[in-house]
Amino acid sequence: MSNDYNLETLLPLIHAALARSANTRALNLSDEEIIRNVHDILNNQGNISIGDNNVQTIINLVLERVKQRSVQHPIPDISQAVGRASELQQLAAQLDQAATSQVVAAKGVAGIGKSTLAAMYCRDYADKYQFICWRDVRADGVVSGLLLVVAELMGVSIDLRELGANEANHAAALVGLLRQGHALVVVDNCEDLLDAQGNPPSGWELLFAAGQLGASRLLLTSRQQVRAARVPLKVYTIEGLSEADGIKLLQQRGLTDDTALLQRAWDKAGGHPLALILLAGLVTDEGKKLKRLLDEPRLWQGEVATNLLDEVYQRLSEPQQRLLQYVSIYDRADRFRYPVAVAELAGMLAALPAALQPAAEWTAEGLEECALSLSRRSLLISASAGDDERYTLHAIVRDYAYKLLPKPPAHHLAAASYFQQEYRRTHPDARSHPARDLADVQALLNAYDQLLAAQDYEAAATLLNGTPFEYMSGGDWLSLYALLDRWSEFSRGLAMQEQLANAPAGTLLEDSRAAALGNLGVAYLSLGDYRRATQYHSRSLELATRIGDQLGQANALGNLGIAYLSLGDYDKAIDYHSRHLELATTIGDQQGQANALGNLGAAYDSLGDYPKAIDYHTRHLELATKIGDQLGQANALGSLGLVYDSLGDYHKAIDYLTRSLEIKQRIGDQLGQATALGNLGNVYAALAEYPQALDYYQQARAIFARIGANHLVALVERNIANTRSRSVAPRPNPSLTNNPKFGGK
Repeated sequence: MSNDYNLETLLPLIHAALARSANTRALNLSDEEIIRNVHDILNNQGNISIGDNNVQTIINLVLERVKQRSVQHPIPDISQAVGRASELQQLAAQLDQAATSQVVAAKGVAGIGKSTLAAMYCRDYADKYQFICWRDVRADGVVSGLLLVVAELMGVSIDLRELGANEANHAAALVGLLRQGHALVVVDNCEDLLDAQGNPPSGWELLFAAGQLGASRLLLTSRQQVRAARVPLKVYTIEGLSEADGIKLLQQRGLTDDTALLQRAWDKAGGHPLALILLAGLVTDEGKKLKRLLDEPRLWQGEVATNLLDEVYQRLSEPQQRLLQYVSIYDRADRFRYPVAVAELAGMLAALPAALQPAAEWTAEGLEECALSLSRRSLLISASAGDDERYTLHAIVRDYAYKLLPKPPAHHLAAASYFQQEYRRTHPDARSHPARDLADVQALLNAYDQLLAAQDYEAAATLLNGTPFEYMSGGDWLSLYALLDRWSEFSRGLAMQEQLANAPAGTLLEDSRAAALGNLGVAYLSLGDYRRATQYHSRSLELATRIGDQLGQANALGNLGIAYLSLGDYDKAIDYHSRHLELATTIGDQQGQANALGNLGAAYDSLGDYPKAIDYHTRHLELATKIGDQLGQANALGSLGLVYDSLGDYHKAIDYLTRSLEIKQRIGDQLGQATALGNLGNVYAALAEYPQALDYYQQARAIFARIGANHLVALVERNIANTRSRSVAPRPNPSLTNNPKFGGK
């Protein structure tokens, strides 16, 4: 190792490189996470050490690791696509009409080639755009997910907390970004967003109806008409392949019959690409005569592609049939879609009940061979990500295979079990391998989807909201839902809680439903929608009271108090927090008692009744210390520091805030550290000790920026500017400052 470089000197260089990358995930990396990445790189690259010649190599490898965590969806493979030259030109001409066609919907029946045509456009017209973003809404149906990816591709940092939970706000921010750039955004499988009349949810509707996107374009694919603001969008209707392209496809697939017979086959199939591919497979793979197939009436009545698929399926081996059924578990219409790897299929099979296990043992090699065989027949679609071979299904094949699956709920439960085991395998020690972002918990999100597909809502609720067993971020032990909230994945978290809150009767325990309602209230509370928060907490309180869940009642009372405190209704806040304290004391919930004491202190602080505020915060500190609640201790100390700051007792304020900072540093609460540092800066500014104040502000700003709290970055920057101006031209009474505080903790 070079004498000039070590991890301590490397960290600021990596942080600077990450900042230049303007990658929203990169900006959130802590020193600990960077060090872990560097150690992994050094362990995996035997010839690399931290030295003069390798510093830039290590930085580039860290940046590449972060880049690979992007949730950009892959553009479908079109290496086997045939024809569509004229359709491609027509679609390009529509998208070129800037005044009228900045949003175009490619519409057609299942299997007709909508996604293929869109992917061909991406390939042939890529040089027209600054970047291309492909989004399959079955894999991620929230606008905020698309917003974050587009922001990352444009090198812009987005703080979803500033936008709130409203998807319309996210859509408006996305439209603003697109107007600034020159992007192509493809939104695939839009039918999964639409109601029966073709109307999308409010956020997507705002995006689709945007009108003026500058040089950017939106290309949608859908089986049904897409409407925005109740008006049908400009549509490019995709029909079957032309006769020439249909014949070319059959010939490419190995058919050597005369042209007249191929023309007849094209006509019978209506030019439907999948139908033609299946027909060709029956001839080349199964040895069937084309003329005999064309003369078989049952194949050409009704849904031709499904009829031909049934004919092909009956000729597959049992393992091949089973494999199609198994892949369909991971691709459900209107629910979710994620390409599946052979290892995941094997894991699901191992978790199945014995009665549903395949008769023959399936090795990874056997599964892979079977998958490759089905892929050659175009029954499986390769959706590879680098060296990771993954598969999905054509929509027609998916629906057909799923109907044949024995006991789908059992298979979904087995898939969920595998995903949870996989998460535990990759995160054996939460402190050395914490969950850092959405990609890290994707296996758990997949497990949640599978549990809902199995209609096991109670298990899904436990996974999302239950006692945390190994999730960790920034030193805190958190539930999966709390992690989503920490990462500003509000829309996703809200959608999951609403699925639980609205679960069919009899599928979810009432206390779990009450918890979901309460979590919805907490989510809207953290997003500043206090009125809606009170609605959900009131429903949670009513349900918890009806079923006799006293702990649930206590939590709902406390949350209602917080909501009314945020609304400035201090009398109601004190009433709810007092009732929370009384009930928590009755049932022996010491943590609830501690929380209620702290919240009562905050309420009296807001009223300016500082003696009562000090009394409640002191009692909170004593109880938190007794039960070993370190975060509670730190919050109580911070709150006392703010009260004494308000009283002008700055030396006591510094003492309490410093003790709070020490605990938050010890437990790894980064937001809490930055908050304490900012408040210490305020106190020193009030004492006219400006260099010390600026030092604390700069430390706070660095942490706020690193964790993506942009609104707090702006706040601390205003305080820095105020302090610098005051230090240059002091006011008559320099002990007074109007610098805003950084929260009540």
